[in-house]
Amino acid sequence: MEEISRDVLLKVKKGNIEAFRAVVRHYQGFVLSVLYRFLAGKYSEELENMAQDIFIKIFSFTKSYEPGKGVKFSACVYNIVRSYCFNELRIKRLEAEPAGGFDVYGGVEDIENGILAGELLQRFEKCIETLPDDQRMIIILKEYEKLSYETIGECLNLPVNIIKMKFNRIKVKLKGLLWPYLKEDHGKTL
Repeated sequence: MEEISRDVLLKVKKGNIEAFRAVVRHYQGFVLSVLYRFLAGKYSEELENMAQDIFIKIFSFTKSYEPGKGVKFSACVYNIVRSYCFNELRIKRLEAEPAGGFDVYGGVEDIENGILAGELLQRFEKCIETLPDDQRMIIILKEYEKLSYETIGECLNLPVNIIKMKFNRIKVKLKGLLWPYLKEDHGKTL
């Protein structure tokens, strides 16, 4: 994701509401997407309110943020979203349902293969829900939001090599969770 301009951030620091609207427009897709995926769509009717809460936190944070002093603003936004999601899970003690909304038939001509792909996707999402919060955030940021290891490292305040190691461990764990389904039900291999 592109960084928002330094000029916009300086205007927000001075209280310019139009500049803050530009910040909201710039990050709203990311914020809503991570909220939906991390909270597994369970509170979809509350997502707009949650996003507003996050943007209030971002606005407050912007007052003390110093553009050009080392930390990217986008990494700070990611961190605010991550913290908010973790807090929501603690507050609501979430037992998430699978997130929907994916086009599992995208280009699949064989209906049976499309159904199997849909079942696999649902199982994959259920497996993601069983991961600890920090691992779930890494998989969401990497696989769904398509962020680089470097950006995820900035977001989580961890070195890139640690993020790569954690991501590889998550993949191994997910393969282990999906293996019985693939082997027994469909005789497929990963």
